[in-house]
Amino acid sequence: MTVFQVETLPARRAKSSYSCLFVSVSPKELAQTLLRRAAKRRVEDERAREECLRAVRGVVAPLRASLGFDRVWIIGSLAWGGFGVRSDVDVVIEGGGPEALLAAAEAIGAATGRGVDVLSLDQLPPAFRSRVLSEGQSVP
Repeated sequence: MTVFQVETLPARRAKSSYSCLFVSVSPKELAQTLLRRAAKRRVEDERAREECLRAVRGVVAPLRASLGFDRVWIIGSLAWGGFGVRSDVDVVIEGGGPEALLAAAEAIGAATGRGVDVLSLDQLPPAFRSRVLSEGQSVP
């Protein structure tokens, strides 16, 4: 059995934005290619996660001092798995007012280059609050 793997290449003609190249590959070769791509994606995702964690941790201490909030937790995919190159950052903050939450979101977003959701611990439903306290990654 022959499987065709399609690779998209930039077109050489101005009228078309892409052309396709069909390459005959065996199912085994296709499986190996897909496994290599998945492994590469896992490495890229883990690298992105580590960079993002470093950036968040690096910005939280100065923010805590200047904005007057108490504890900070990282939640969501960054803390619980599944973080990828397209993921956002989810943070829970205890203390501080709405201005502190907004300033924290802006500073974390600038440091990470990602979208940021900042939640106030005091405003969370009890079950979610418990999960943050027990499973969230506390930021020193």
